Amino acid sequence: GRMAAAYLYIRTAVLLSGASMVDPRTAPLGGSLYQWGYNKVAFESGALDCPRKLVVIGGLTDGLMPCRYVPALSAAAHAAGWSTVQPVLSSSYLGFGTGMLKRDVEELSELVSQLVSERGCEKLAIVGHSTGCQIACMFARDAPPEIAARLAAVVLQAPVSDQESASTRLDTARWLAHARQVSHPATALMPFDAHFCPITVERFLSLHEPDGQQPDDLFSSYLSDEQLAQKLGHLDGKPVLLAFSMADEYVPATVDKSLLINRLVRAMGSGTVPLCLEGASHSLADPADGSAEHIFVAAVMELLRGAK
Repeated sequence: GRMAAAYLYIRTAVLLSGASMVDPRTAPLGGSLYQWGYNKVAFESGALDCPRKLVVIGGLTDGLMPCRYVPALSAAAHAAGWSTVQPVLSSSYLGFGTGMLKRDVEELSELVSQLVSERGCEKLAIVGHSTGCQIACMFARDAPPEIAARLAAVVLQAPVSDQESASTRLDTARWLAHARQVSHPATALMPFDAHFCPITVERFLSLHEPDGQQPDDLFSSYLSDEQLAQKLGHLDGKPVLLAFSMADEYVPATVDKSLLINRLVRAMGSGTVPLCLEGASHSLADPADGSAEHIFVAAVMELLRGAK
C-alpha cells in the first residue's frame, strides 16, 4: 500500500540522486557567519574581503536562504567580483509582525555601516525578494546619506501587493474592520486567529488596508500613476532590475501584470529594466527545470556589470 509506494519513491529518489544529478541550486553554501548590531547575525559567501557586497533580503517568514536560487546567485556574484551577504533582521522569520519597514531600514543601515567599517565594503547592491522589495525601496529612500551613497543597484524580485493578495482571502474584510476600530494600532496586537503569526494592528493594516496610504503598499495595481511616482520616484536614475513572475501565485488573476509592470517602470524612472519571467512562480521555484532562476541570475549579473 502507501508504505510500499513511499519506499519505492524514496528508493527511486536515492537512485536518481547520484553525484552527477545534484541540483546546484540546492548545494550547501559555504561562507562566514558573524554577528552585527546587537545579537544579530549575517552569513557572507564568496570572496569575503571583496569591497562589493550583494545583500539578499527575503520576504515575510524568510530568513537565511530565502529562495532556492541563492546559491546560484552567490556563485555568479563571486565570479563577477561580489560577495553575497544574507542578514537576519528582527523582521526575519516570524518577526515581521511586530515591526515596520522603518525598523528594517534602520537595521540594514546599521549592517551596512558595519560592513563598511569592519569588512571593507565600498559598494553595495540589494536583492529584495517579495516584501524584501519594500525594504530595498525604503532603504534607497531613507537610509542615512553616507550609507545610501554606496548603493549601486537594486534588484526587485517578485514585487507584489500584499493588499491585493490578501483581498482573495475570505476573512480579510472581517479582520480589516476590526483593525480599523483600534485606537492605538502601533501598540495593540491583532487577535491570535487573525494572522498566522503575532502581528500588531499597525503592521496588519500596512499589509492589508487598500487605502493607498500604507508604508508596505508600493506595488498595487489600484494605485494611481501619481501615487506610484510618489512612492517609487526616488529610484529614478538608479540601476534597478524589476523581475516579475508572470505566474506569481500571490498576484490575483484580475491584475493585468503587463500593464502593472509598465506602470511600475514608468514610476521608477530611467534606470529601471523590466524582466518578465514567463511561467515563473513567486520564488522562481517553478518552472522546476530552473529556467526562470537561470534567466534571473544572468539578469542580476548584467545589472551589476553596469552598476557604478
